[in-house]
Formats: sequence, C-alpha cells, structure tokens
Amino acid sequence: MSIAKFGKRNEGNTGWEVVKEIPYVYQQELRREFIGERARTAGGNMRQDIVTVKRSWRIETRRMTYSEAYDLIDYLSSIFFSAGDFWLDEFGAESNTLTCYIPPEEIREERVTMSRDGTWHNDARELILTVIER
Repeated sequence: MSIAKFGKRNEGNTGWEVVKEIPYVYQQELRREFIGERARTAGGNMRQDIVTVKRSWRIETRRMTYSEAYDLIDYLSSIFFSAGDFWLDEFGAESNTLTCYIPPEEIREERVTMSRDGTWHNDARELILTVIER
C-alpha cells in the first residue's frame, strides 16, 4: 500500500479517476512558505501582513524499476505538469486531497542498479519529488 498518491479525483470525489502511486516512499520533508510581507519598522518593531502559508513536500523514494518510476513521470508529462490531487496517508481518507503541482524542475531522478525477486535491473531509479501546494 502506498503512502502517497497523485492524480485526479472524480467529480463527486468518491474515487480516483486517474491515480498514480508514488511508490517506495521512505523519506518526507514538509516545508512551509510564508505568503505576505514582513519587515521591521523604523522603530525596530516587526510588522507583518500575512496572506496565507503554503506547504511543499520533498519526497524521496527507494529504488524502483524504470517502469514504476516512469508510470508517474509519464503521467505528469501527459498533463503538462499541471495541478493534480495529492494525497498522503497522514491526510486520512483518500477523499482528503490537496490541489498541488509537481513541476518538472522539482523532479530529481537517479539511475541505479538493483535486484528484485531474483531479477537484476541496471536501469532502476530513485526519485526525489517536490510537491507544491497550489
């Protein structure tokens, strides 16, 4: 079972129209981006005007086959890296998704070797993805 998914929920939000699991997640880092303005006044006091806070997740995967990695990458490419529905297990039910982007410049791909079930894969991949809240 995957702890992270990206795709498109159906109109009634009762299930996934298209879902791509982000397989073999082993590390996840959450960052928050302050949207607004913050500065010190002439008197030295801090002043801020906050609009919102947006999150981004840096997700690292373990080694996977080329086809497992490109199932997700090809999907993102087919939708021109536009926004999709992102789910993490910590969000609870799969209907609790966020609209997010995985921009192409935020996908790191490393070619590695691995053995799985007695088969050697010399074109396996490890991925580092940054998922950005819209």
